[in-house]
Amino acid sequence: MTSRPYRPVGTIPTNAHYEKTSFQRFLSDPPRSFFKKLIVSTPRLLRNLHTMSLAKAAPDGLKDRECEKMVLRERPPIPYVPEKDSVQETVSSFKEAHLKTLIKEGTELRVPIWHSGTREAFLIHVGSAREAIEKKGYFKSFEDNSVDYSENREKVKELKKQLEALKEATAAQPQEKAPKETAAEAQDDSTASLQADTRTELKQALKAAEKATTLRDKAAADMFQLYANLLSVDARYAWNKIVQEQTEADPYQDLQGLTRKGPRGMSRTSFEDCVMFHLLTVFPNNAAEQERYYITNVLKKPQRVSIRQFVQRVEQLNSYIAQLPCWYYSPSVKVKTVPMNVSFAEADLASHILRMCPYTWQDQCDNILSGYLSVVTTVFSQQDGIYGFKFPKRFLEISSRDKTLFSLFSLFY
Repeated sequence: MTSRPYRPVGTIPTNAHYEKTSFQRFLSDPPRSFFKKLIVSTPRLLRNLHTMSLAKAAPDGLKDRECEKMVLRERPPIPYVPEKDSVQETVSSFKEAHLKTLIKEGTELRVPIWHSGTREAFLIHVGSAREAIEKKGYFKSFEDNSVDYSENREKVKELKKQLEALKEATAAQPQEKAPKETAAEAQDDSTASLQADTRTELKQALKAAEKATTLRDKAAADMFQLYANLLSVDARYAWNKIVQEQTEADPYQDLQGLTRKGPRGMSRTSFEDCVMFHLLTVFPNNAAEQERYYITNVLKKPQRVSIRQFVQRVEQLNSYIAQLPCWYYSPSVKVKTVPMNVSFAEADLASHILRMCPYTWQDQCDNILSGYLSVVTTVFSQQDGIYGFKFPKRFLEISSRDKTLFSLFSLFY
């Protein structure tokens, strides 16, 4: 059935954190005031608010050449300067913008419905859909009921073994007539009582396992349905086709191109696979590798963007990497291929951002770092005068927050 030797598929990260902008945080929190409800329910106001939120990190008129060191033959999946599609924005403004869903009593969440747009907007929408599903409790319900099902199934196996052992013990006893109220008859009565208790526990465990299965399947169906409800009618066609191929087809083809026996039904694993296939309808299968290369080798700080806004935008691009497709989840995977949809650690990202800054800033940061380390060495080498030594105030502020290179950028804020 397989086109090549089997290799286990790596787990797709299900809790990938992505850095939210102030606009995304504004949308993710349920509206509690009249003004927020008005803004969220009015597409024109919402679009203007989004434009204002990008005004500092990507000023109007910012060109790609101002923030890139070279001319790229192939554009990155998500560039520093946000892409714009004025036609799609105008079309989407006349369509239904949000879906209202009740998280808990008295708390209503408005989630945007995807019609069309840029690739970054699509990735943000997928993150918002995952967040809505998590807030509704479908992920937790599926995991909890899966654990309950596994525990009850193990309990059923143990009870069946106990019941078989009791039956064998009863059959092995000699069938001799004995006077009433003898020890043998008392033992028979206790064995029969134990068998009855075991059967009762077995029935309860079977009912609990059946209930857990029902609740687990319902949670899985709800997460698929809510994701579909957050897509427009036109955009839902591709999602429904992916779900049908991944959950109902027999056999089905996985992300790595292997043909496997199906149908596998709806589960958290199949949901994450379907989401990755959905992302592949917009992004290339090496999007994570392209975005990592773009951050490490192409980006540079624009002159008219402050370092604070520049760092926030690069942090956001870095957080996107964990959600993007990579070579590992494609038919092009090799035996030694590892997943590359892993965001840079803070220290690594700080060093990359430092190389994006002007050379004078890099030299200054190197001097500050060496001076900071020499001061620390001096303090710990002179034990007698450690209490009388006073750190410069600016270094104390930095060291109290963070010990990495990331803190050095605060000197330029």
